[in-house]
Amino acid sequence: MRTSVAILCSVAALSGFLEAATARGALLLVPEDEHLAVVKTTPNGLQDMLTLEGLNVVYGESRRAFAFLSQKSDGWQLDLLEKGTQAITSRAVAIDDVLMELSGPAKDMMLNDNAAYFVTFGSAGFRFNQLSLADGSVRAFSLPNDVSNPWVVDSGGIPLIVEWEGYRVWKFDPAAASLQLLVTADDVDETTRRIEPRVRAPGFYASFVMVPGVGVFRLSRLGGLQQVLNADLTRIAGPPVTLQKVGRAGHVPRVFSGVYRGTAAIGVVREWNGRKGVTYMDPLGSIIRRQAPLTAGAVLDSIFPTPDDSILYVDSETAAVNDIDLGTFAVTPLWKVPADGANLARILSVTPP
Repeated sequence: MRTSVAILCSVAALSGFLEAATARGALLLVPEDEHLAVVKTTPNGLQDMLTLEGLNVVYGESRRAFAFLSQKSDGWQLDLLEKGTQAITSRAVAIDDVLMELSGPAKDMMLNDNAAYFVTFGSAGFRFNQLSLADGSVRAFSLPNDVSNPWVVDSGGIPLIVEWEGYRVWKFDPAAASLQLLVTADDVDETTRRIEPRVRAPGFYASFVMVPGVGVFRLSRLGGLQQVLNADLTRIAGPPVTLQKVGRAGHVPRVFSGVYRGTAAIGVVREWNGRKGVTYMDPLGSIIRRQAPLTAGAVLDSIFPTPDDSILYVDSETAAVNDIDLGTFAVTPLWKVPADGANLARILSVTPP
């Protein structure tokens, strides 16, 4: 085990690099030369919290810490950043190549107080991994050979493995050390299963989203949104039915869980005719709750919903973190990020003003 100590950079050293422009606090992941850095904004200045290897990482968050997996020249490294003490623990881990997204850093890891969960790919194919935070040991579980781009999401502390462009969802049971198949193609409505394979236009993808307290939903290539699991991860009673259509204007690169006016919502990110926007939908009905435009330079993978009816995101054209008010659509720049590689910047956490 290798332990590193966080070195706090002076405000002066960072003042030309990233400026705090608001009373909000945030933890950001930003590019610095040929690597990424975790940067904290404070009322009195900025602190460079952690330097990571390379320009692509997989990360996760628990109530107590953030974890980052990055690749060094001699293998993979896990860095754990405690939220309270800001202590950093680093260790080398013996694993296959971590499955990463081509667009850059992604929250494709689940983290709790005991372990980190993520997907790797190697000679044995795709594998789901449980990495112990206590001793760095890894347990790997093989996924089916025909699995389609799996990644891990957090379902109230339970790791779920879902397919991008697929139909299946698995649950990991730590006590039994096994994977349980929860959702199959049979749980998707018949019309979707029949027509979806014919839809191959760029920008139309199938994906899953977990909505806390509500359940798991699948967005089809046809633009249909269907609930496939209840909040307790049991199957939906009755025949599979698509509840609503999110539309097929443009393409939908991302769906996410958010909150609008105090209740859960599903955010659908869309690009069309050179424009970008977010639609908040009621998970259990056909109601579009709010539609908001995004600036042309919005980095869609950086979208960070807040519970106070706003959305934060990185704008690559202005190299800024923007805050859009979902009531007025007013856009407020909060912090600057490096212009070179701004599309790789991500918002890790935000504290209210």
